[in-house]
Amino acid sequence: MLSTTSKIIDLGNGQTKEIYYFDYSLNKKLEIKRISYYSNYSKERYHHEDGPAIIWFYRNGRVRSEHYYLNGKLHREDGPAVIFYNEDGVVTEKYYYLNNRELSKKSFENELIKLKLKII
Repeated sequence: MLSTTSKIIDLGNGQTKEIYYFDYSLNKKLEIKRISYYSNYSKERYHHEDGPAIIWFYRNGRVRSEHYYLNGKLHREDGPAVIFYNEDGVVTEKYYYLNNRELSKKSFENELIKLKLKII
């Protein structure tokens, strides 16, 4: 019998980590299905500053996809915000986002240059 359970961990830095498991009762095996990070201010707002906010896994334990969020918005400044992998771990798709706006890779690179020029 297959059931899904979850464990919630307060990270103490304004973020909560939630781990969903597949629970195979017959063989007592737990497999991680998904790990999600939330802002403690809103469980509906995905947020993780140091990596993907959502990670989905294949049954073989390999990463299926990674989704980077800041304050509930798809956002990543050092690479694609959404990455899909095949079961062998090879990247199959990449999507670039800044503040929840999808961009081509070239537009993404141009926007980063603009951001860096504003900082200087």
